[in-house]
Amino acid sequence: MKRFSLLVLLSISIGLYSQKKQQISLGSGLNNVQNRLQSVDYQVVSTNCILALNYNYSFRNNIGLRGTVAFASFEERYFFYTGDDVSAVINALAINIGPMYHFLINKKLDLSSGFSLGRKFRRGVSGDPYHGLPTSFYVYSINLINVKYYPFNEKIGFFGEVIIDEAYHSNYFLGLAYQF
Repeated sequence: MKRFSLLVLLSISIGLYSQKKQQISLGSGLNNVQNRLQSVDYQVVSTNCILALNYNYSFRNNIGLRGTVAFASFEERYFFYTGDDVSAVINALAINIGPMYHFLINKKLDLSSGFSLGRKFRRGVSGDPYHGLPTSFYVYSINLINVKYYPFNEKIGFFGEVIIDEAYHSNYFLGLAYQF
């Protein structure tokens, strides 16, 4: 964790000397893991909430550094060989950081792609077969496309993204973006 924090601080301090712009976006996941994470003995029954807060720091050479904090709340069902099943409500928090490449930037549009690595913290709220013990593990995210569109001015706009991940419990996000 100390290495991870040191890497974040070093990346941000390097960027202070060549800053081009910063963006903050807040969005909600449109789909859930329900269709992705199922097996004979495990199923995600429903998703209560998926939120993501992104911070993107762009350098002059179209390279950026992105940090994300995402929260998901969902219900899991475990099936046992005895025929019994247990439902659990799980809260998960993911914190990721990684590079982004902005391949199109103008006053109205910002298209980027990249990847990030981080940690996910998972805790059962009720009925957890792990007895409510918090667990954490390393996760990744591949941002296939991230689109920010500023229709009214250069500060406030909309964003959408398509990702492949282990971190966020969603493949599609939509939300609002603020650029400064």
